[in-house]
Amino acid sequence: MRARSPLDLGGPVGPARVVRTGKPELVREIDATHLERGARSAEHLELLRSLGLTSYMSCPLRAHGRVLGAITLVASRPERHFDDSDLALAEEMANRCALAIENARLYADLQASVRKRDEFLSIAAHELNTPLTPLRLQLGSLARLCREAPEGS
Repeated sequence: MRARSPLDLGGPVGPARVVRTGKPELVREIDATHLERGARSAEHLELLRSLGLTSYMSCPLRAHGRVLGAITLVASRPERHFDDSDLALAEEMANRCALAIENARLYADLQASVRKRDEFLSIAAHELNTPLTPLRLQLGSLARLCREAPEGS
C-alpha cells in the first residue's frame, strides 16, 4: 500500500496529521466521509473500502520532544470500535515503541563513534610507529656497539 499510495504529510486525517501535529487521533466509527478524506487516490479509497474498517486510532511515536512517526491501529469487525481506554493503551505502547526506536538509533550512533575512534587510534598508532622504527634501529645499533666495544674504550 505504501508503494502505491505514499504517505502525504499534508493529509487532513490519519497518520499524516498525527505525525504533523504530534497529537493522537481516534475515530470510534469510520464512515464513508472519513475514508474519502483519508484516501490518497481512487485506488487507495477502493482498498480502504474493501478492508471493511470500523474503527481507527493513530498515535505519535514521540521521543525527546520529537515525533519519529506514528503507530496506527484499525479494527475491521463490525462489533469492534475503539474507545478512550484503547487510545490510552495505544499511546503507552507508542511511547514505549518510540523509546525503543530512539535507543536503537543512539546505539547505532555509539557503534559508529566507536568505529571512528578505533580507526583513528589505528592510524595514530601507525603514524607514531613510523618515526619510531628508525629510532629503535639506531638505538639497537648503538647498544650493539656498546656491547662489542672493548672495556675502557
